[in-house]
Order: sequence, then C-alpha cells, then structure tokens
Amino acid sequence: MARILVVLSLVAGLVACDNKPADGGKGTTTAGGGGTTTGGGGTKTPEPAKWAPDAWKSWDSCKDGSSVTFDMDASGSKMSIKKTRDKKDGDTIKLKTSTKMAAMPDPMAGDEDVKKPDGKAVEGECALCKKPYKDHKDESKWSDKTMKVDGKDVKCHVMESAAKTCDGKDNANKMEIWYSDDVPGQMVMMKSAAVTMTATAFEKK
Repeated sequence: MARILVVLSLVAGLVACDNKPADGGKGTTTAGGGGTTTGGGGTKTPEPAKWAPDAWKSWDSCKDGSSVTFDMDASGSKMSIKKTRDKKDGDTIKLKTSTKMAAMPDPMAGDEDVKKPDGKAVEGECALCKKPYKDHKDESKWSDKTMKVDGKDVKCHVMESAAKTCDGKDNANKMEIWYSDDVPGQMVMMKSAAVTMTATAFEKK
C-alpha cells in the first residue's frame, strides 16, 4: 500500500507541468503498442492564448460521471487507474479514483482534487540557473499527432521536454506528454524514464 501511494505521488509530480506550444510535425500512434510515424510539412500547434494544458478546464467542461482509464507502469509496477468526475465544489473538481494491481484482490478507492488555476505567475528564483522563474525560456517542443484509444482516433497536442535544463546540463528528467481536449483531464499519455501512463478508455459526458 505504501509503495502504491509513493508511485501515485510521483506521477502527480511528473504530470504537473505548464508548457507553451511551438511549431511541430504530425503523425499517428496507437496506444499500448507500435511506434510513432512522423510526416513532412509540419503543422502549427495553436498559440498559448488559444490552447494550453488546463486539466481543470477540461474536467469542468464534462458532466459528472465522465471518466478516463489509464494503464500505468512505474518502474515495473503495473496498475490500472480510473478517474471519474464526482462533482464540482466551487473552484475544485472532485474526482473518484480506482486503482487496480495484480497483487491486490480488490481495487483501491481514492479521491483527487483538481483545482482551478489562480492565473498568477510563478514567483521565486530557480535553484539551477539562479534566474527568476518568469525569465525562463520554454525550450520544450510541441507537435500535433493522433493516438488511437479504445478504437477511437484522438487528436493530440504532444509536448516533449527540452534536452537541456536551464543551466545548460543534460535533462535527466525528460518527459513526453500527449494532451487532447477530447479526453477528460486532457492527458492521454505520459512517458518518462520511470513512469508511463497510457489512456485505454474514456467517456466524456
């Protein structure tokens, strides 16, 4: 049980990112297998003012009962996680979670709060480059791709984190995150060195 909670906390930290779209390519992949095929003549992802990751906005656009299910592999620990919108409480969307593991006879129930962003800029100084966070330049790469989830073609905005950190060193925590407005919560897939989460089903009411 303790190990599961640690893994889930790790995932929450990994997917909590705020990135700005840029130019990219276009391709298709299938959830759970296969590869990614990229084509020529790139397409431009919408500017941040028109589209940006916002899990709260996504869940807020859904009705109660909307859900998304992920298969997750965290350093060899495999599990299935289903997130279902329970209710809205002011600026917070309440989710019910159900986590299944092969070693567990019954699913583990939980709760998750998705809070509305306050819109404030991140304050403080970066520990790596010693510059204010507001002066950070976003070096992540964005592209438009399509993923098949439960037999459905889902158009996604794909973020690949920068190869270098802001202090010029190799980025040891590189991530790739697939987002879609069609999926509750927006996240469709997340890949890092330690964790992979892939949506296997969703229902948007």
